[in-house]
Amino acid sequence: MGEQRGVIWDVDGTLIDSSEYHRQAWTRALASVGYDMTDEDFDRTFGLRNDSIMRMLLGEDVTSETLQHVETKKENDYRRQVQDRGIDLLPGVAPWLDKLRTDGWRQAVGSSAPAANVDLVLNVTGIGHYFDAVLTSADVSKGKPDPEVYFAAAARLSVNIERCVVVEDAPEAVQGSLRAGIKTVAVRSGRGQGADVEVTTMSDLAPGAFDRLVPR
Repeated sequence: MGEQRGVIWDVDGTLIDSSEYHRQAWTRALASVGYDMTDEDFDRTFGLRNDSIMRMLLGEDVTSETLQHVETKKENDYRRQVQDRGIDLLPGVAPWLDKLRTDGWRQAVGSSAPAANVDLVLNVTGIGHYFDAVLTSADVSKGKPDPEVYFAAAARLSVNIERCVVVEDAPEAVQGSLRAGIKTVAVRSGRGQGADVEVTTMSDLAPGAFDRLVPR
């Protein structure tokens, strides 16, 4: 692994602003089982794995049939919105993806989302070629805030975890990466969590920020 450096990107809220698509999809899917999702519900669960979200909102005793029904309905709804309406990268993401690749960083996606969602987003935005590895909820046994996905991504990149930087927006995920001792850039809603670097958008990130976190 040597001196190689890596960046592990979250997707929703970090690479793209998909929150409204997810909000609408969750609201409709949960309504089908009689649950009225509030803005507070959405804000505190956004970025977590689907099974974790549903157990938080519907209770630990929710049946597997209900979990499957809600997840299928929600994800089909979300993917239909992305396909029909498209989705854009957040400010500053494209220049940083390009710069990091030019500077020799290996890059991975480390997402709690289903693989079909991530594949669709990478295809629609045209950024799949930047990533040397793509990890989704299917690749780990524990969802965020557990840091398993970051360690798995680092291994897939063949980069030591201490030479990786995680880019995240969900406060719980930021806390998870920090507890694991991983250098972390927090964007948007993840600010205020004590990350190594905190910015509103990637456009606000100072030149050389990644190099300062993990020197050559």
